[in-house]
Amino acid sequence: MLGWIENHLLKELAARDHYSVLSVGCGGGDFDSELITALKRRCGFIDYVAVEPDLACCEQFKTLIDSRGFDGFRYEVHSSSFERLGETFGSQRSFDLIHFTHSLYYIKHRDQALLSALDMLEEDGRLLIFHQTEQGINQVQQRFLQRVTSGTDFMLSSRDLEFALKRYLIPYRLEIIDSFLDITGISSQASVEAHHLMNFFLESKVSALSADTISEVFDYIQSIAFTDKGRRLIYHPVAILSIFKPKTSSIEPIAKLPVAIEP
Repeated sequence: MLGWIENHLLKELAARDHYSVLSVGCGGGDFDSELITALKRRCGFIDYVAVEPDLACCEQFKTLIDSRGFDGFRYEVHSSSFERLGETFGSQRSFDLIHFTHSLYYIKHRDQALLSALDMLEEDGRLLIFHQTEQGINQVQQRFLQRVTSGTDFMLSSRDLEFALKRYLIPYRLEIIDSFLDITGISSQASVEAHHLMNFFLESKVSALSADTISEVFDYIQSIAFTDKGRRLIYHPVAILSIFKPKTSSIEPIAKLPVAIEP
């Protein structure tokens, strides 16, 4: 993802005196700090707003960003959901760049989130969505998530997002980045590492599942992996959707297109 930012986003971004960014679901700031470092090479002053519902992650974000000592930089981080961002700001704000970096899975009303984000863009602004495709983790989720948990929203793939964008006739550019998950050494389903991996894939505690189900999940993960130079890898490409602010001020859904995510 950072390589794509260097090779594509920065090359398309003209040098600017001021640049405003909204990060939705910033977590502890690991990705954001690298993004800021990259943007500083093209932008004089960066005004950065981060939104993260988890208070502990917000504190981690502050600690990390403060430690980087960025010049020409101001930031604020809000412990809030994206849906309540309007209440947090108190008034309308606009941004040159808004990015959802592996965070749209956790927003329930995704159609509305996309439309709200587009409304918050400057006229020449860009919305970036980094998201899983139908391969890799999504394969495991599609196969098991409905069986192991009542919440299946996390199964959202980039294809579902494309359906939503097409439904509203919102133009976008899709790029796929090759990426691989290294599961070398996770050869026993009883290992702590294996349980951490399955917990992450299925957004749930697999220790609560039956031994047979755990075995089935583990075997399936191994079945979609392959060996390359002694390493066990799962192909898990990343989708990057680039969306620019539409010229029209009114966006209405087109009912005849598939509705893959909740409006």
